[in-house]
Amino acid sequence: MKRRTAVGIWALVMMMAVVGLSCGQATERERLPVPTGSRSGIESPSVMESPSTTQSMSPARAVQLRTNGLGLARFGEPMVDIFPLLVEILGPPVDEIRMHGDMPYGYGDMDSTVRRVDFGGLYAVFGDWDTHYRDDGVMHLAGWGASERRTANGTVLSTPEGIAVGASVADLEEALGPSLDLSVHEGCTGPPWCFIAGSGLVVSLTGSPSDPDSRLAALSAGVQREGWAPSCLE
Repeated sequence: MKRRTAVGIWALVMMMAVVGLSCGQATERERLPVPTGSRSGIESPSVMESPSTTQSMSPARAVQLRTNGLGLARFGEPMVDIFPLLVEILGPPVDEIRMHGDMPYGYGDMDSTVRRVDFGGLYAVFGDWDTHYRDDGVMHLAGWGASERRTANGTVLSTPEGIAVGASVADLEEALGPSLDLSVHEGCTGPPWCFIAGSGLVVSLTGSPSDPDSRLAALSAGVQREGWAPSCLE
């Protein structure tokens, strides 16, 4: 069988609970308790095994929403290194899903594993399939998604330009300038109103970009769940 690989920037997060549709047949699905255990990549790494590297930066900067990862890590970095830091900054996950199978939870490839860790307002996606970020089978950070201004423990979430959930279309235009394209193409009418804003940042609006009351409902970057995107974004 020809191996399917994730489609670069399009192949994370969410998506987001408000727009995600799951594809593929998973063979395992379970919600996990607060992560502890081994460093195997499938079992959760211990939060005590990594020395603090975040004391010199604010929590908001440490998890800044970037198109190449989070503030503290780039896409492709091993889960055993990144996961303990996220727990150190954001506290224990409020929810965590692990699945193994063919396109598990709408992510990945054949016979692959996905870990979707939710910190309340921000989730991180880890996977072992081949992405543009890594292709050696190591569980690595592959995407993120944000649906709130703050995480469960109160950490502020925003892009380097200061964009956060709840921002207006005018805020997006001012922050991103010429890189922002909210053109509505044929077949791309909402809901959801999803667009690529800037280089790889995916935004979901509460309404049409021509509506001055439209706000940013969610944003994400990295690999995306198969099947969630409107046809004009595929």
